Amino acid sequence: MSTPIFSIESGYRCCKRLLDNNPGMTALFATNYDTTVGAMMAINECGISVPEDLSVFGFDDMPFAKVIKPHISVIAQPIVEIGQTTASLILDRMTGRNTGPAKITVLKTSVELRNSVKQISSNTINDPVSNNISHDNK
Repeated sequence: MSTPIFSIESGYRCCKRLLDNNPGMTALFATNYDTTVGAMMAINECGISVPEDLSVFGFDDMPFAKVIKPHISVIAQPIVEIGQTTASLILDRMTGRNTGPAKITVLKTSVELRNSVKQISSNTINDPVSNNISHDNK
């Protein structure tokens, strides 16, 4: 039986392998909620301190991101807007309101900086991106 690629187990195994093969690694980006959970399990098991020893950044704002310590920094997708936009596009296609070629819709993500990323310098964040970044210092 194979493990799904974006599962808690695969996040755990991949993170363990990364940590074993890259001593002194300073940052990790996990691709979704489940892989972030798995990575945090491996990091904790190895006794690595987040963010002092390893910065962790995830993709998808997840319920546990603000509950566990440290709070996990993430790139957040507008989940509700994704669902609404998808439903609208499907309905438009099904009812014939849109019969043209498929269109690409780009929705805005946001960076939620919390406590899982080590602060190196206040000059690290540049202005064009900073308007999409929120800070949580809890």
